[in-house]
Amino acid sequence: MEAVTQASARIALWDNLKFILILLVVIGHMADEFAAESYIGMGIFFYIFLFHMPLFIFIAGLFHSDKNILSKCVFYLSLGFFMKVVFFIVYRYTGRAAAFSVLSEYDIPWYAFAMAGFIFFTWLFRRGNKKFILIAGIVLACFAGYDAAIGDFLIVSRMIVFMPCYMLGAVMDKERILQWKQKHRIPAVIVSIAILVCVFLACRYKLGFLYPRFRPLLSGRNPFPETILSYGALARLGCYVAAWAFGFALIMLTPDRKVALLTKMGGKTLNVFVWHWPVYVILERIFHFSQLAWRGIGGIVVFLLIGAGITVFLSLDKGLYAILEKIRKCSFSFVR
Repeated sequence: MEAVTQASARIALWDNLKFILILLVVIGHMADEFAAESYIGMGIFFYIFLFHMPLFIFIAGLFHSDKNILSKCVFYLSLGFFMKVVFFIVYRYTGRAAAFSVLSEYDIPWYAFAMAGFIFFTWLFRRGNKKFILIAGIVLACFAGYDAAIGDFLIVSRMIVFMPCYMLGAVMDKERILQWKQKHRIPAVIVSIAILVCVFLACRYKLGFLYPRFRPLLSGRNPFPETILSYGALARLGCYVAAWAFGFALIMLTPDRKVALLTKMGGKTLNVFVWHWPVYVILERIFHFSQLAWRGIGGIVVFLLIGAGITVFLSLDKGLYAILEKIRKCSFSFVR
């Protein structure tokens, strides 16, 4: 019975956390719609983007397996190109700027291509010293920002910046994380709350300094801006430290037991990731509800609640999810 309980806790913890993160992904993307002209939008965007992708990629690394590598890579590559086509069509017919490039990607589909790269390179270095590779990857990422030539082409910049997050997950044991959390629950919760409060206060009172200097670093696709060029490598390292500290806090604070729909919805984060932005763009074209963001704090709350509704809907959806499952099945059968 204990073994079954521990296994359920392992699954529940990561599914619960994945739903929280995908909800923040959607809210973060929607906040970016008004971040440029809203102090609140800037704060929400900065707070979320500081950690959400590094932690998401870390979790993916925790579940890395060297089985079916080619099938997984084909799936994510297929998914990436599928998303590029969907985004292009939706943008074109909703009046947004639409561009299509086969070998470059700046928009949300970058994550699918990056996942194929993370899986492949982790498998490629499977016989190497992963801890050494992790350290080397961090050093490379800290200095890659000085090279303005890398960027969206083959998503090289994002591959370099976020690969250490995936590798960190690959070298850690998810079972030991859960055991450590259960053993040190009270001090871990206290430290985690302190971390979240400190980051919140930094975003609240130092946002005017942090946002223009560090926002370009959060996406992983930009070279260091002139304002931080003299200490760009340290700034990137600081982003890693902040993201991983925040990630630790969320892992410690996330329930490790099944929580009604929360755990269930955490199993369909990929469906939310793929479809949330096309759904938002279409709804925005029809209802123009982004205008709510300009009606004070109440309007912003309603606007972001719409994002939460989109997240829940796609987490429970079966129709659009069936399309992704079809792509997965075709990808895995293609390489047999």
